[in-house]
Amino acid sequence: MLNVFLLFFLITVFLVSGVGKLLSRATFEHTLIQLKLSRRATPFLSYAVPIGELLIVVCLLIPTVQLLGYVTAMLFCISFMWSGIRGIRAKKKVDCQCFGQLLEEKLGWNTLVKSAVLIFASAHNALAFVPVSIFDFSFVDLVSACFVAISILLIYGLASALMQGSRASG
Repeated sequence: MLNVFLLFFLITVFLVSGVGKLLSRATFEHTLIQLKLSRRATPFLSYAVPIGELLIVVCLLIPTVQLLGYVTAMLFCISFMWSGIRGIRAKKKVDCQCFGQLLEEKLGWNTLVKSAVLIFASAHNALAFVPVSIFDFSFVDLVSACFVAISILLIYGLASALMQGSRASG
């Protein structure tokens, strides 16, 4: 059952992240520039990363290619960890854009923790791989799993906002 929850969690995270980045692509491109990536590569990457995240979602939805989705998710999250490390080392604060402009936060330790959680989820399901079809579940189960995953993202967003608020006032 854990692998089913983690599957829905990963689908939700990568869906929200990919759509969020596409809806605020110019801001995401600016973040890539702040990471000191090649100015020639940033326009391409500002489309490629969110489209890649959405392709991960598609792979995770199709049982025959789910393992590819888990492995690709791990690779993306490793690159997100690299971004977090660059953010920590940067002289100035780098905008996160993990979920587009849905959350205002900076790259840093929170990015490393988020990425580690997603790597764990992907690795768990890849190592204990059992193909899962969403059609094996009732509509109520699917909606419940999605709402739980969305609730976790909302709790993360609230906690992040509270932490930023306490830093700003302290």
